Amino acid sequence: MTIRLKRAREIGGKKAARAFLFAFILFEGFALFIETKGDFANGLLDFLRAQMDSFFLSLTAVMFLALFFLGRMAGKQILVDLKNHVYVGLMWAFFTIAIVLAYAVGFVFILGIVMDHWIPFIVFLSLFILAICAWAAWRMERAGSVQ
Repeated sequence: MTIRLKRAREIGGKKAARAFLFAFILFEGFALFIETKGDFANGLLDFLRAQMDSFFLSLTAVMFLALFFLGRMAGKQILVDLKNHVYVGLMWAFFTIAIVLAYAVGFVFILGIVMDHWIPFIVFLSLFILAICAWAAWRMERAGSVQ
């Protein structure tokens, strides 16, 4: 049973957006817990101040948009073209990581920001995106089998 192209893209975009939002809120909650260190009021203020960083906000927006639009393409490939969801999820994760890293390097280079911790940043970002893509691709495949 095949799904129409428009519906497959809607499912792909929704699953990708939900996976990103769930993972991002979970990560932010964990970061808030780490930041407060027992002093919730001051920790919350420091956490909110750190969230207003232009690099963080723009990187989050680029990551969300890349995941959403590539998720729409993944939805088409998984639900209409009936490709393997593991392969599509890995390919989608690779492209998302490349887009986000290219943006991060460009942002840092243009503004002249010194970033000393590239390796942990790349590893964490890659694992974060890989987990989101794998979960969303699996959810897309399940959505296709239900309909």
